[in-house]
This record gives sequence, structure tokens and C-alpha cells, in this order.
Amino acid sequence: MNELLKDVLNERAEAAERPHLDLEAIVATGDKRIRRHRITGAVASTAAVVTIAVTAATVIDTDQVSQPDGIRPAQPAGAFEQRTTTYSTGSVIHYGDQQIDVAPHSLASFVQTDDGFVFTDSDGTVFTADGSSVEKIGATDQPYGTMLAAGDDGSYVTWMDTDASAFKVYDMTARREVASVPQPPQPPHAGEFDLLAVLALDGSTAYWHTADGVVSYDIEAGQSTVVKPGASTLWLADVADGVLARRAFLPGLGITVSADPDAKGPTVPGYNHATLSPDAGYVATDPQDSEQVFVAANGREVTPVAEGYSFTAVVQWIDNDSYVALGIPRGNSEDEPFDLLTCSISAGSCSPDRESVGVLGKVQLPVGADLTDG
Repeated sequence: MNELLKDVLNERAEAAERPHLDLEAIVATGDKRIRRHRITGAVASTAAVVTIAVTAATVIDTDQVSQPDGIRPAQPAGAFEQRTTTYSTGSVIHYGDQQIDVAPHSLASFVQTDDGFVFTDSDGTVFTADGSSVEKIGATDQPYGTMLAAGDDGSYVTWMDTDASAFKVYDMTARREVASVPQPPQPPHAGEFDLLAVLALDGSTAYWHTADGVVSYDIEAGQSTVVKPGASTLWLADVADGVLARRAFLPGLGITVSADPDAKGPTVPGYNHATLSPDAGYVATDPQDSEQVFVAANGREVTPVAEGYSFTAVVQWIDNDSYVALGIPRGNSEDEPFDLLTCSISAGSCSPDRESVGVLGKVQLPVGADLTDG
């Protein structure tokens, strides 16, 4: 998922069917919502709640770690390796049946790693959270786009420290910064061709936009390579297993999926965004504002059916076959709660996993971008 999710969702929500003023339908809808809230409440009541009492002792700099009394020890390595239905509301990260409260902070964006979560607050401060402590590890003031990037698995996360004019890489397993790559200061009012921006992270390779275009950075070797000279921030949509999903602006709109940045194909329909499955076997795109999933190699559509929903949008891949999707129930408007679904390509269907999660602009999803209103 990329930085354009917010725009895609809003555009689709505007096109969603509005409910008719049918009294029987309104009563039925009201009953359905009551049942939905009861189910949601039941799920919440059985959730394992992990509350982090954030004090001066738990919000810390990168060179020291301390824990207040009553806080359980740090999670073992790989404690968050499983990808599952994940979102945040206010100060709470909902991870499966767990709730991790990072109060007094509120999440403006966040991503998941195998060893916990990394999030930003409204001031651009970067924190880690793993269910045992919250740690301040940096800052970013990137004006728009992806604030944080993490892979489908692994422990790395990357962001742009605009004050230091350097790209940062942090290792959640080692709990330390492992790379700081200085960049020439970007000009005032930087645009899509000169903005210093985080684009993606795949395994141990980070992808950034610099004054040279789109570059890759081998975290373990400490080496940068220009992938596409002069490309804009909009050129690269996603990377998985070394395969690039990138925009093919001309001769026609589409998404090209290839490890070769200059390859002419294969290309699938799409316009605003693309997200690859972890093995790059599938790609989800938005041709004409309709979310669809394609076989990356040949463009065959394999979108699972989501009965009862006017549209869906892929949020996070669970594995090579299944993913979590945001779904707006048919008849709902954009200011009504959406659901989170689990979808299986092999089964050809989606089913609700979390109902009435929240409304667009009030819920954060693990895509590294700020999805709030305004």
C-alpha cells in the first residue's frame, strides 16, 4: 500500500451508493448496526489489552532503555511476525485480539515489523511500541507521502529526518539505528521531482526519492544505487521480493511489474496505486477507481468477491494468498463506519473480520502514511 490510499478511498467513497429513505430498510439497517456493535463489543471485551503507562521513564532516547514498575519485559524477537488485521484509533494499536495503548501519544501513521510497531505522532516524532515500552527514536517532518516504510517481514523501518536532511534506518531487533544517509538539503516548496521522500522497503533494501531520482539502499552493505534517474516520487508504487511495481505513464496508463526498472512489461491495469503480495505473485491496483487483484505475470484478474460491499481496498497482505481489506458496506456513505475484511485469492472470497472499525479519516492503517482528515 502506498501514500495514495487516502485519496483512493475518498474517491471511491464519494461514488458509493447512498441509502434510500425506505422506512423498513432504515429499521433493518438500524437493527443490523445494533447487532454489529454488540459483536464488536464482544470482541473487544475478550481482547488481550496491553496498556503502556507512558511516563518519562518509558519515552526514551535511542541510547537508553528503562521500564517502569509493572511493565512486562520486552517481547521476544519475532513476537509480531504474524501479519493479521491491524489498525489504530487514537492512542491504541489494535493487533489481532491485542490492544497496545501508547497514551498520551496519538498515532499519525504507523507500520508493523516482526518485533513491534513504529509510529509517528502529530508532531512528527518517531516512536517504537512493542507492548512493553514506548521508545522515542527520531523525528520526521516530511510534508506529505509515506512517513514510514517497512517490509512485508523483517525488522527494518526507514524514514526521512528532514531536520537532519538524512534518511534513517532503524533495526527493531537490535533496537538501534543502523544507517543515517545524508542528503543535500531539498529546496523550499519541493515537489514530486525534488522531494526527499521514503518510498518503500523490501527485505534489507530501502527505496527513497532523492535529487538523483529513485534510489535503492542496501542496508547491510551500506551502498546506494540509482534505480531510475530523474524519476518523480510517483514513479514507484511498491516493491516485494526484489520486484518493482511502477507506473507506466506512456503510451498508456498501467502498472508495470518487473525487477527490471526499464522493462516494458508485464503491465496490469491501474492508475493511482499498487501493492504487491510478499512473493510479488499478485498485484492489487485501482483501474478506474475499482479495486482489483491481478496475477502479476499475465494480468489475469483474480479479485476475491466481497458480498455486501460497494468497494474494498487492500490494506496489508497476510501472506502470499490472503490480505486484509477495508470494506465499505453497500449503502453506506463515507462518513459511516467501514469494516475490515480478510480476503483469500484461492478461496475467491472475503469475509468480515472487524466490523464498524471507524470512519475514513479517523482510523490509521499500517501503511506508513497519515490517513487523517486534513
